[in-house]
Amino acid sequence: MEFQYTALSRDGFEIKGTEQAENKEDLERLLRQRQQTLIKAQPRRTRQAGNKLTSSFLEELAPLLSRGLPLERGLKILGEDAPDARIHELAEQLRNAIKKGLPLSQAMQQSGAFDQLVVALIRVGEASGSLPHVTEILAAYYREQATFRRELISTLAYPIILSVVSVASIIGLMGYVVPVFQDMLADVPSDKLPLGTRIVFVASDFIQNYGIWLGLLLLLGGIAIQQVLTRSPDVRRAWQAWMIDAPLLGPVRGEIEAFKIAKALGIMLQSGVQLSRAMELCRNLFANEVRREGLENCINALRKGRPVPDAFRQIPGLPVQLHRFITLGNETGALGESLEKVAEMLYAKSRSRLKSLISMLDPLIILVMGGLIGFMVISILLAVFNLSDVS
Repeated sequence: MEFQYTALSRDGFEIKGTEQAENKEDLERLLRQRQQTLIKAQPRRTRQAGNKLTSSFLEELAPLLSRGLPLERGLKILGEDAPDARIHELAEQLRNAIKKGLPLSQAMQQSGAFDQLVVALIRVGEASGSLPHVTEILAAYYREQATFRRELISTLAYPIILSVVSVASIIGLMGYVVPVFQDMLADVPSDKLPLGTRIVFVASDFIQNYGIWLGLLLLLGGIAIQQVLTRSPDVRRAWQAWMIDAPLLGPVRGEIEAFKIAKALGIMLQSGVQLSRAMELCRNLFANEVRREGLENCINALRKGRPVPDAFRQIPGLPVQLHRFITLGNETGALGESLEKVAEMLYAKSRSRLKSLISMLDPLIILVMGGLIGFMVISILLAVFNLSDVS
């Protein structure tokens, strides 16, 4: 663990710095050896590295280890030549811990920057003498996860932007364009105006008079819903249970989460990690709380000696394809390979399903928003033409 500390030197000067130590007492002992007196210390908060940073760090480290460089020397070179300041910081932090005799896995764990999957597999690599190979496998895994996340964001970006622009256009028309025509038609009795025009004028008046309050109400409503979901376990669990079986979105989320856990389990099993331990390390891969509960039930079932396929059925909402490959892998003694294979298939299937969903969503948004804007324009033009006929 890395501490930020303030100490007094033997000459009475205040010293501030950071230091790796097991705990506060260990830090105090280290400083005492330097003839410094600890005043205050607190653990340094390290933001956990995301998929992209983890893959970048491991991709930079793997070639150095493959060439037979000592770990400390490899981290020193990585820290000096790092293209990213965060990679430089991680390399220096790990190097300082290793100089004190800690293995890489323990140094990573103490840093707080790496998740348990990385720590566990690095520990396996250290024990088996295959650290360079394990580092390469982890780099590829996190690169794939980062790529998937980037593709997911880019796929969702267009319909979100389209929706925002469309709503902004409607609000702009209602707030600024429609009032101009209202002034033009102010002398026309409302019963002489087409029904569509009256609807548009009423909607425009409402947005002008109450638009800010409506926006504020929607914002407060969103915050209230978020607070209820955060603070009420029963409501949150009911919502997440519904999301598992939700039309359209449920199967997509199930395939995405199944892909993540199948890939992680496949890598760990082929690296020599026991299945129950590998399952424990996959706890954080499920975003859905109900699935996490199912994972705990699965782990307990495995500990009681239940067959692997039966244990996995404790996790709700996983694709049938995953269960089929788990059964196949369990019967052939190649569960790790089967999980990696089905992970590739689920990755391709989830991408395809998501793109199909977006391809249906885009024209629906255009149709709805275009219809609303068209209705507004036609309603106003009809009123103008009627006014011309009366004149």
